[in-house]
Amino acid sequence: MANNPYALFQQAAALFQTDKSRDCEAVALLYQSLYESSFRYRMRPEVAAWLGWAHQNGRGVPKDEYTALMWYRQAVHELRHNDPNSTWIKAHAEHMETQHPQSTPTPNEVHVWGLGRIKIKRGNKYSYSIHDDYAEITITQGAIYDLAVTWLWNDLQQREESRKDSHLPEVLDETLRRDYPLFQLRLERGNGTTFSHRQEGTCYTILAPRAIRFEERISREVIIRHGLRLMKLAAEEYLPKRLKELAERTGLSYSECHISHGNSTLGSFYAYDKHIDLSMHLMKRTPLEIDAVIVHELCHGVEFNHYNEFHYAVERYGGRELALADRHLFDHPTPIDI
Repeated sequence: MANNPYALFQQAAALFQTDKSRDCEAVALLYQSLYESSFRYRMRPEVAAWLGWAHQNGRGVPKDEYTALMWYRQAVHELRHNDPNSTWIKAHAEHMETQHPQSTPTPNEVHVWGLGRIKIKRGNKYSYSIHDDYAEITITQGAIYDLAVTWLWNDLQQREESRKDSHLPEVLDETLRRDYPLFQLRLERGNGTTFSHRQEGTCYTILAPRAIRFEERISREVIIRHGLRLMKLAAEEYLPKRLKELAERTGLSYSECHISHGNSTLGSFYAYDKHIDLSMHLMKRTPLEIDAVIVHELCHGVEFNHYNEFHYAVERYGGRELALADRHLFDHPTPIDI
């Protein structure tokens, strides 16, 4: 369904024909169809025309005849030879042209079903930023603001799809439980209007705003970011201490420790100044596996490559069990999300 623009469009049209309570959901489907048809195939004229109709009648989007006219013009531009939709699309476009609607300011804020609250600005290029309970998007002068909403929807959708391979919970609400030996994560609906957190030992709880809608993508993105931030806090509390302990025990040296987001590797040793980067995602591993990564990086201070001599050094300084754990981690990278 996600890759079939026409099926998304048909579903949206069916919702518009039921009752107005489903209009916002229908518009969200049009946004999805718009992205799929624009960037993977070619914009379907009926999608643009229905967005024009939605703006013309205030169905699921702010009533705005000027934006409606822009969409009808786009629909006419996209018509092919003998397109079966050409008659009604051209008729609607000609009707809007005769009315000569005046340009209206871009709305400062819209709420998109399934996405969340969005503040809109005009600027030189498209960009967006995510805040606790809304997203702020910037769209270029003269462009239809629906396009920026569509791009934001797609960006967040792609992020969620990529995270499915990293064992991200499908439901991000009060049922969220992530239990690692040295880091546990929970999610609660708090009493405030912003995000905060609570720490009890190695358990960190995200306190979400009271009015949060867990099903909206903007909220889900914020929850993920807070979860990763709390994981980094836990890593900064535990990993440098453990690195210092193991360096003293093995007699291996390093200059300083930095905790990274570590999307590609759990640890790195930099020979030029002997500093060590440790990924915060180590907090999803067992104490033995964490020790294995730390000793692995410390051993790079005496053996710079991964030849047999290096693995002998890991076993000599860490023991056989730790060396086996190190080999396993080397062959099985860790997921990068919470």
